Amino acid sequence: MNPYLAAQPLLPFFPFEAPVGRPDPDSEAVRCRAGVEHHELRIRGILNRCTSPRMPFGWTINPYRGCEFGCTYCYARYTHGFFDLERWQDFERRIFVKQQAAETLRR
Repeated sequence: MNPYLAAQPLLPFFPFEAPVGRPDPDSEAVRCRAGVEHHELRIRGILNRCTSPRMPFGWTINPYRGCEFGCTYCYARYTHGFFDLERWQDFERRIFVKQQAAETLRR
């Protein structure tokens, strides 16, 4: 077994465990993401009110904009349009990390 993997409960309400660990730095998954850029983004708040009746919760928290998974159906892709970036490729390659997200949440 990979020494980096450790069984951890996925969520407190799921009765099963999932392996959690670090990716192998020599793996194909890591090599194909080598061109990803991370940029800092200043923020005033970190919590977002969720008013959609389709969501089972009232608040969301997103510590960054963009996502390396690059799902074509993702509802959040449009946010890169506010930065005047190409929405499809830049959403996956230019990740905007919200500065001091944990400290902002504590306030």
